[in-house]
Order: sequence, then structure tokens, then C-alpha cells
Amino acid sequence: MTRCEKRNLDCFFSASVYFRRMGAALLIFIVFLLSGESTRALWKIDLSDGRTVVSDSVRIDEGQVILEDTVVSRNAVRSIFRIEERKPEEKGIQDDIRIVLEEGLRLQAKFPDAGGLILADHGEMVLHEDGTHTYRYHFAAKILKTSTKTWANVGIHFEEERSRITVDLARTIKPDGTVYSVSPDAIKVIKPKSDMVFFERDKSVQFELPDVSVGDIVEYRYSEEVFNPWNKEIFNFGYYFQTREPVGSSSLVVGIPDRLSLTYGTRNMDTP
Repeated sequence: MTRCEKRNLDCFFSASVYFRRMGAALLIFIVFLLSGESTRALWKIDLSDGRTVVSDSVRIDEGQVILEDTVVSRNAVRSIFRIEERKPEEKGIQDDIRIVLEEGLRLQAKFPDAGGLILADHGEMVLHEDGTHTYRYHFAAKILKTSTKTWANVGIHFEEERSRITVDLARTIKPDGTVYSVSPDAIKVIKPKSDMVFFERDKSVQFELPDVSVGDIVEYRYSEEVFNPWNKEIFNFGYYFQTREPVGSSSLVVGIPDRLSLTYGTRNMDTP
């Protein structure tokens, strides 16, 4: 496991692994349960025939996706989203929300003139033995000026025949701790508008974090399961650290099988 944490402007990390394919392909769909006493988890399942199903529970077992009141084939599922519903009128602030709010205040005291503050920018890329891989991302930021309200508009590109996106968390946190989560119906899978052949298979998961004002914190987590990479014998990717706004914490974790070695390069940063 290689870990890299940097805060320099425009830092870039790239890594590659070259190997021979080992064993039969194994499709692993990873989801993360982030439940709490005061929250309710809803699952939005988009099917290949265009239908959408909402369920209180999801379980994947031997090629089947088992929902609250029905069972569908895994191959019939296009995407699964997990959304946390929270009532705005709830009293008290949960520990995870309190930590984010405190970090926002701490950074704001250091950078009072910033347009916004990136509290968390964390990526994790894991290569599996069969050549498939999983990418997980967590983003949290505080809006200090109107210019950074664009952080509330999220677009995640993917190829439907190669990967699946799971939205684990998408919410707006008010200064008083009130939380507004994205409605499952607000998460859309959209095909980009383009006549170029290159984009024919590209799609985008898009959503807007709700009720965002200056002073709020926006936060989301998602994972991408790449079950059909273009070449299972090659594993390479890039990752940028920092933007033009201050960053409190930015990290990349790379995981590969023990039998492999990682080759990586950096730009505008020290070698980790």
C-alpha cells in the first residue's frame, strides 16, 4: 500500500502497474453503508431497461441483486445509489458533522479572504487480483463566496459498459448543523451532448447538492467499480492535489496485490 499526502499547488501523481492477467474475472460490486441513528438509508437502483427502483435495502448474492421486495439479475442493474435521508428539524449535531464544521472554522480563521476551503480531498485506488479496480473519492468544502457555489454541482463521468458508480453520501451542511441530503430522484445518469464518436459510450452521473448558500459545507462520497477495464494487464491513472483555493487535507491511497510493484512519478511535489 502506498500513501501520498500533499498540499502543494497543482501537484500531480501518476502511477502504473503492468502485469499478466491471473485467474478468471471476478465482478465485485462494493458499496458502503454509512448509517446513523438519526438517518435513513435509501437505495436508488437504475435498471438497464430504463426503470428505476427505490428500496430500503440492497444485498448482492451470486449474480443477483436482492432488494426489499424483489430480486433482479446483476446484469440488469445499470447503477446503484445510496442516499442518506435526514430531517432538517432534527436536534443535536452528530460527531462527523461537528468535526467537519470545526475544521471549516479552523481553516476559515487561517484563510479569511479565500473564496472557499477544501476540507477533504481524498482518493483511493485499489487494484484487484483479477485486473479490475475500484476508485473511491471523498470531497468536503466550505463555501465562502458565490464563486465557489459551483462545488455544489457534481458530475462523475463513466463508461456504462466498463464501470458502475455508487453515490454513498451527498449532502449540504448548514452552519448550525442542519443537513440537507440529495434526493434519490435528483441523481441522474446523463449522456453528454456530442456528435463525436469518442463520447458515444460515455455517460455522467450528475446531481446538485441542495439549498447551498455562502457559509455552508458541501460533502459527497462516491465509488467507481471498474469491472471491465480496457486492458486488465495495464493499471495507470493520475491524481491532482490542490486547486487555487486552500486545502486542509488532500491524500491518495493506492492499493495493489502484494505480488506486484508500483511505478509512480510526481510533479511539483516531493516524492512520497
